[in-house]
Amino acid sequence: MSATLKGMGIVWSEGGITFTAGIVSATNLSLPQSANFSRTSEKTDIKGNGGTVLGQVFHGFKKVFAVTVIPYHASTVAGAITSKDAYVLKPGTTITVADASGTLIDGSYNLLSSREGRTVDGVTTVDLEMEASDESIDFTTAVT
Repeated sequence: MSATLKGMGIVWSEGGITFTAGIVSATNLSLPQSANFSRTSEKTDIKGNGGTVLGQVFHGFKKVFAVTVIPYHASTVAGAITSKDAYVLKPGTTITVADASGTLIDGSYNLLSSREGRTVDGVTTVDLEMEASDESIDFTTAVT
């Protein structure tokens, strides 16, 4: 979509998100449709003798990223199928994400789930959900 922005500055669309590793194929072309990013953590309440919460400890910080894409190929349905297959990966695959609109999303993520969706009157989509540590620990590297 071509647009002219006037007035205040905003981040428009999700168009700057790319996958630089993990989604490997000769034709891994896609049209991203939506993207959601969140930061989460675990929480432990510190309680006094009467059960009153006196404090909270936040730990296990994570970044969670979900994206929906339409896989495609410039000229063939067979190429589009290859592209789709490149996105429907096994959980645990490390995927590197880069965002031209900021640095929060950037990083290596562990794939939690990949889901292919089809409807009778729509196009095939692939939903990916992944997470990464938001601490200094790298848990995207396999331990042998």
